[in-house]
Amino acid sequence: MPGSLTLLESAPLPLAAATAEFTADCRLRGLSLRTIEWYRHALEPFRRFAVSRGQPDAASVTVKTVRAFLAEQSARVGPRRLNHYREVVDRFYRWLVAEEYVPTNPASGIRKVREPRKPVAGLSEAELTALLDQPDTRSFNGLRDHVFMLLLLDTGQRRTELTPLTVGEGALVVGGGAGGPELEGPGEVRDGPVGLAHLL
Repeated sequence: MPGSLTLLESAPLPLAAATAEFTADCRLRGLSLRTIEWYRHALEPFRRFAVSRGQPDAASVTVKTVRAFLAEQSARVGPRRLNHYREVVDRFYRWLVAEEYVPTNPASGIRKVREPRKPVAGLSEAELTALLDQPDTRSFNGLRDHVFMLLLLDTGQRRTELTPLTVGEGALVVGGGAGGPELEGPGEVRDGPVGLAHLL
C-alpha cells in the first residue's frame, strides 16, 4: 500500500522521516530488533552524508551521492562491512520505490565490492587423529565409515563426489609414484602413495 506521502504530492519526504517510516514498517513485518537496529545504524551516517551534500530529501539523493558515501566508508571499514552498507541503502530505496516515495533507486546499479577470501584453517594432527578415531572399527559400519574418511582424506574428493560411486566405477591403486593419490574412473589408474595402504 502506498505511503502517506507519494510522488503525486508536492511535499518532499526528508530522509530522517523516510528512515523512521522504513524502520516502523520493518517492525510491522516482524524483522528482528537486531536487524532493525543495524538498518538504523547504517542509514544515519548515510543521511548525514546526503544532507552535507545538499540532498536532505529521499527523492533528491543521486547515484553519485550513494557512490561517494560508500567511497568515504571504504576508508573506515572493510569490504564486507562496506557491502553491508550498500545492501542497507539498496533495501531502503527499494522500499521507498515500492511505497511510491521516490521514482527510482539510486543504489540499484552499484555492485558489491569484492571481498577477499579467507583460507579455511586446516585441522591439526591431533584434531585429525581424534576425528579418525571416532568410528568403532570393530563393527562393520564403523570400519566402513573409517575407510570412507581415509578415502576423503587421501583423495581430496568431496563427499558428494564419492557417495554416488559403486564398485567398478572407480579405481584406487597404491603405488610408489611421485604424484599424490587420486581416485580415477574405469581404465584411468594413477599410481600414488595412499594412506589406505595399511588397510589393503
